[in-house]
Amino acid sequence: MSDIKQRICNLRVTTVSQRPFIPWKDLERTLDEETIVEVLRKGGIEIYQRKEAVGAIINGGRRVFGILCILECEAAIMQFLELDSFLTKTIDSGLPFNEQALRRIVPAEYRSFYDIQWQFCAPMFGANMHHRHLDSQTILPFMKVKEITSGAFGKVSRVVLRGSHQDIEVERTNEVEIVLKELKDPIASSRVEFERERHILSMLKCLKHPNIIPFYTSYTMGHIPCFLFAPADFSLGDLLSRPRPPQFNTDESLFQALHGLASAIAHVHKYFHEEDDLSMVGCHYDLKPSNILVKGNKLILADFGLSRLKLITQGSRSTFKGGTSDYLAPECQDLDGDLSKNSIGRGSDIWSFGCILAEVATYLELGHAGVEEFSQKRKITFGGFLTMRPFHSGAKPSPAVAKWLERLKNTNLPSEIRQGLLVLVQDMLTFDVLDRPDAHRVLARLFILAQRSLINDTYNTLTTLKEKSDYPLRIECIRFEIWCDMVGLGSDAKRRQQSWFLTDEGSLHIDKTIATLQSVATELQASLVVNESVERYNNPVHLRLRELVSDLWNILNDITLRRMESKLEEIILDQNDSDITGYRVTLARPAYREIQLLLSMKQATSSVGTFKNKGRSFLTDAIVRDQLDIGSAVLGLITAKSGKDTPVLVEILEYEDEWTNRFDELVLRVNGLVSVLSQLATSSFPVLRCINFCHLKSQHSFGLIYETPLPPLGLPKASAPVALAEIIRPTQPRPRRPLLSEIFVTAHTLASALLKFHKADWLHKGISSYNIIYFPNSGEELALAFSRPYLIGFNHSRENSDYAFTLGPTTDIKVRDYQHPEYREGGPNLRFREEFDYFSLGIVLLELGLWRTLSSMTKGKERAKSSEIRQYLLDEMVPSLGSYMGKVYRDLVRICIDGCKPSRTGNESEPAWYVFQEMVVEPLFHCLSIHHARNLDEG
Repeated sequence: MSDIKQRICNLRVTTVSQRPFIPWKDLERTLDEETIVEVLRKGGIEIYQRKEAVGAIINGGRRVFGILCILECEAAIMQFLELDSFLTKTIDSGLPFNEQALRRIVPAEYRSFYDIQWQFCAPMFGANMHHRHLDSQTILPFMKVKEITSGAFGKVSRVVLRGSHQDIEVERTNEVEIVLKELKDPIASSRVEFERERHILSMLKCLKHPNIIPFYTSYTMGHIPCFLFAPADFSLGDLLSRPRPPQFNTDESLFQALHGLASAIAHVHKYFHEEDDLSMVGCHYDLKPSNILVKGNKLILADFGLSRLKLITQGSRSTFKGGTSDYLAPECQDLDGDLSKNSIGRGSDIWSFGCILAEVATYLELGHAGVEEFSQKRKITFGGFLTMRPFHSGAKPSPAVAKWLERLKNTNLPSEIRQGLLVLVQDMLTFDVLDRPDAHRVLARLFILAQRSLINDTYNTLTTLKEKSDYPLRIECIRFEIWCDMVGLGSDAKRRQQSWFLTDEGSLHIDKTIATLQSVATELQASLVVNESVERYNNPVHLRLRELVSDLWNILNDITLRRMESKLEEIILDQNDSDITGYRVTLARPAYREIQLLLSMKQATSSVGTFKNKGRSFLTDAIVRDQLDIGSAVLGLITAKSGKDTPVLVEILEYEDEWTNRFDELVLRVNGLVSVLSQLATSSFPVLRCINFCHLKSQHSFGLIYETPLPPLGLPKASAPVALAEIIRPTQPRPRRPLLSEIFVTAHTLASALLKFHKADWLHKGISSYNIIYFPNSGEELALAFSRPYLIGFNHSRENSDYAFTLGPTTDIKVRDYQHPEYREGGPNLRFREEFDYFSLGIVLLELGLWRTLSSMTKGKERAKSSEIRQYLLDEMVPSLGSYMGKVYRDLVRICIDGCKPSRTGNESEPAWYVFQEMVVEPLFHCLSIHHARNLDEG
């Protein structure tokens, strides 16, 4: 015996039917490329044939080649290869071969090949495979088979499948457990029923519903149709006959499982496949505890042998085809007469489900012994021979069931949630089919019961948290309670109203709400642990909880949201200032942010009142009238002490909720800024004179008030200032541009102004060509106004101190694009530095030199990162400055954009402004002087 033959024979594994087979994965590992090449060489395959033969074996020919190795006629592989008609078919695709075909290919060994091939043809089962027809001699890779149940339909068994012969489990193991349902040798009518069940299972598989039994595939072997399913732990019938297992030790866990089951039934009743926009109607027709499986903490809908799935135009009604069952609706069969079967529909499923829920309610109150007692109470005999335990008495309601349900209601005063379940059961067991709730209504009501059970536990956690948590977490708890009350899941008093989830709108959000509420409960439990953290307001658990509660709020319509926001506002504003200490979290929803602004305004007003009593205050009560919006600022009129109207520009400084508890600091900052700007305006600094500031309560902001060069004759729109960016755009053609000397003057003026501002220990933070404005005279060309720039945008400014509070990058797009990439991408904890202002100025100097706006230079790069934009400007735009503005200007712009950082001399560190003065401001003055001297010579 050859070595390779011995190795392959040693791979044989014996199945439960005592037939050996070669596991595919073992064969694949044994016949690796090196082994195949060596076997072919020894087998006499010519050199020029070998490469194609090796490729054919590796890519779908190992099984046939393995058979030939056992027969010791490996060279015959070329005879199989010759049969592909140049269609590149795999060799193994011909398996299993019939004797006639083998006679032509391997005449001397055809019989042996035919007999051995079955050992290599054990099927590979997958989770998403269509029906297959298997030869009766096929060896199934079943290592163990244990029968679960059997009956007139056939039998169901638990099967252990060889792990290497399946693609069902992602992580391969030696053995995988599945469930095999074998039908009896069918007659023609049974084959139709099999095809119908297979069709329904395949359609339901497309839904991927977690509470519908996973159907893997089906096959017919010989004449026996078979289904393969995912295994379960046991049935609901088994559960109701034993003590409660750990996974259902709480009511909440069992109600969540019932809701999942109801969802599965609802999806069968109203089938919808979103991808194909396909709607159908269905009915299970055989709901009972033995057809509902338990897997972990889920209830799984199974056994669709009697089920139907039809087009909507066909309706769901069908003639009842099942046998007798305790759970059948009274309209299914005439039990008081000739046992004739009637036409039934989805309402019959609702009755059956109601019966199941009645037993579950019994199980919750009285345990498995109570379920058995309930069964005995329902015992009744029809026609003197048919004894059953139904939930009706033939043509009329069952007194025994009605009495039992009343007993449950009065047993140990069951919880509100259990009482709700009993009310639902009574509604589902209504005799008139039309009065029963449909599946989606049942689903919504079970959802409410399940979530109320979950929320009861959540409220206990909330009570603990609110007593010891920081303010942000208390706000989230309040928001959660408001949501619960609004949708009818809140406190007992509120729950008496009809839940929003029973409306058509609410029912659409059930699945998402379940997942969110589960996550809320998890995060609240986590918060009990992390609440002791020092940096509580930054804890990711808190941030995650805020996101989840916002998700719950966002499912509601705008009208309801406004009511909820009003309630939240009322609660927050009613709290003392001392209750909100430490609150510095930026909130997600705009409306929630609005409430925080109201809270901030309350604190700001208090700080302003205190500040007015202090000396050297620039705060004024002046009212700005006739406001004209010009972006981040407004033009308006104020009445001077002389009684005359004075035109002013007001820059808006909105206070974010991060300023809560810091308004004394903010007012001091604004006052200091006004003081600095008022002094700088008396020099050559290109700023409007800032005279004072005001508190704009309705806008949640402070206003920096500047004098303007406008005449006191009202505010016509034509008098509005124009930004540098707006001057550049229409004056692109060279004849319309400013003189080169004017560009040098403007560049030097701006750089000198920034230097002075930094020397005063302030950071601008908002330099851009939109914050450099001009006031053209009436009828004046824009280019002529170019010599009178004014730097604004100080509403972003702060002191240059490591201890000054900072808010992080602005969201103003006209400023943001000019900010340093490190600052934009560094997150809220990165502090602004002087060199970031120099970067912004460098972009403006680049725009001046090329006389192009930043947006025109970066057109088409809107999706690029800010760091990529900076590199692009350095590589492509800055070099071209030389031909326009000269080498010195080009190099100083590069310094600004590339990085004008503090330098070190020995152990001493020079401030960044010192480097900026030496490398940028002074060279600009040199350029200006040379150009001025040249103009004098030419003059």
